[in-house]
Amino acid sequence: MSILGTVVRTRREHLEVVVAQLSTLSGLEVALNPGDGRLVVLIENSPTATAVETMNAVAQIPQILSTSLVYEYSDATTHATH
Repeated sequence: MSILGTVVRTRREHLEVVVAQLSTLSGLEVALNPGDGRLVVLIENSPTATAVETMNAVAQIPQILSTSLVYEYSDATTHATH
């Protein structure tokens, strides 16, 4: 399991388009949108992509100016059954 907390920056005039594009990505939630071009985004592994793959996809959206990883949690524990 991986959870990433990121800050995404875009221009205010692109905000609506960027939020719509982000909403199509599995495992991603826009946690905070103050309306000024900054977004706090939570990303976790999904059945179709790892959190890192999703963060990379976010960075490829043309209207995104920058992404900053501000929090990362990873639990690689596996449970064995006997």
